[in-house]
Amino acid sequence: MSRGPFYMLWLLQLVFIAMAAPWLPEQVGDPGKTMSRSGFVALMLAMSVYLPWQCTEGVVWLVRRLPPALINLPNKDYWLAPERREATLRLLGDHMRWLGLMLLLLFAGLYCQALLTGQPTWPQVPPDGWLLGAGLLAVAFLVWIVALKVRLQKLEPQAADAADAAVRRQTMSSRNDELVWRESQLTWPVLVPLALVGASLALLPRWVDGAWIAVGVAGVLLLLVGRLLTEVRGDALVWRFGWLGRPRWRVPLDQIAAVEAAHSTVLEGWGIRFTREGMLYNAHGLQAVRLTLRSGRQLRLGTREAQRLLQALRPRIAGSSA
Repeated sequence: MSRGPFYMLWLLQLVFIAMAAPWLPEQVGDPGKTMSRSGFVALMLAMSVYLPWQCTEGVVWLVRRLPPALINLPNKDYWLAPERREATLRLLGDHMRWLGLMLLLLFAGLYCQALLTGQPTWPQVPPDGWLLGAGLLAVAFLVWIVALKVRLQKLEPQAADAADAAVRRQTMSSRNDELVWRESQLTWPVLVPLALVGASLALLPRWVDGAWIAVGVAGVLLLLVGRLLTEVRGDALVWRFGWLGRPRWRVPLDQIAAVEAAHSTVLEGWGIRFTREGMLYNAHGLQAVRLTLRSGRQLRLGTREAQRLLQALRPRIAGSSA
């Protein structure tokens, strides 16, 4: 599973948990083992954020940094060879996202069960339906394990040649995608309201249930637009908001005609803005770099390090137009 569909489903789940909270019962769980509505929502949000990440991007992050001796993979000498390692990590990431999807379905089922318990007038799922869902998830997990083992079995010579050719193509692509410069900026206009909601939880306990809904919505906004990440790659300028990989923009360097330092104004604000000078993408502050594309279109990209960004772009723009 590719990142885009997985992240979209992940985001929808977080929105669902936050927005459906008012319909939960005041106390969630079996008699004698209950927890408050706000505590249950907080727990489900935390599990739905951390565990899918840990089982997907977290695993790839760990494998990328561990020495091969500490990694347990079939035929790891072949798959973790230097010329093949990046391709293996991409394959592993795509496969692990299916496990992340199964976790999302599990948490969604638990949440729906709690919702239906608190709303007896709604159409109910029969007990056998929950058992069937759990059984299907168990079968899917077994299929996932078998598929991973089969995929990582030792390749026949002909298949190995084909895989090596694919790795060579990916290596050439990775050179074009080589990281040259990166800047990450937090979007304070999102972080500050989130902190204010947290303060309201501590100071106004009687608002706790409604405040948790606001925390959930603010958390989703934080994942979407909590930072602005700007990267100069080997053949493109790439920027994106948040931690989900979307929204994301990419401009090939050979499409940029000129770059120069610029500024935005307080009235133009932050975030993604349409202005008289073209689109503005800004996390905070007023510094920016103006891009003029060969099509004549202009846009501004907010940055705290305008000169360093210009230094990273100008030689590559000159080289691409030569």
